[in-house]
Amino acid sequence: ENRSELFFIAAAMVAAAAIVHLGRLRFNRAPAQAIALLGLSLFATTLRLYHDGFANGAQSFFGYLITILPLMFLVPAMLRTDDDWLRLMRGIALAGVAWTLAVTVQLFKDRYQLFLVANRLTGIAGNSVDAGVLLAFTSVSMLWLVLNEVGRLRRAFWMSVLGLALVYLTWTGTRTGLALFVIGATGALYSRVGRAIFFLPVVAGVLYGLFRVAASMNIDIASDRIFSL
Repeated sequence: ENRSELFFIAAAMVAAAAIVHLGRLRFNRAPAQAIALLGLSLFATTLRLYHDGFANGAQSFFGYLITILPLMFLVPAMLRTDDDWLRLMRGIALAGVAWTLAVTVQLFKDRYQLFLVANRLTGIAGNSVDAGVLLAFTSVSMLWLVLNEVGRLRRAFWMSVLGLALVYLTWTGTRTGLALFVIGATGALYSRVGRAIFFLPVVAGVLYGLFRVAASMNIDIASDRIFSL
């Protein structure tokens, strides 16, 4: 109910952090990905201005600016050593850990609250697509930590949570989330596997095509049984 207010509070904290570290920021080194994200966000704002009116559009515009602009310059300024990257990936992965554990608790308490739309997992997100995208993003970070974390116990921890997160990602039933994870996993595994990892999206595409062909021929592959509770 108060999600928007909490979002703006978090965004304001990020903006304040950027102001504190203003001397370390390099405004000529904005990552291309961040610029693309800002452009897409401003395009979405334009659509909301047209469809929902000036007030809602202005709210989205201000929200995107105080969130994306500070992160565009703050994050690159903080990533100077390998340890900085490790801490960043841990932070992203820990967000996934918190989400996964919260869903697990709810699963044992009242699992039907987690599947609100067509038996697809929504978890504690607004819908299954949001849940899938969040899980894909954080799962790639967990996979990276499985490969690069310091210490066997830490790698075992990330591996166990990653397995649970991938189960939940499958339960969301979102192709967007699965595709994002495949793309991210390809990048994470490239340093270990080499160019052969680029076959992973191809294999995933072939498997998806086979599933579609089987469905069109009314062949029951029992996927519901495999992934059912």
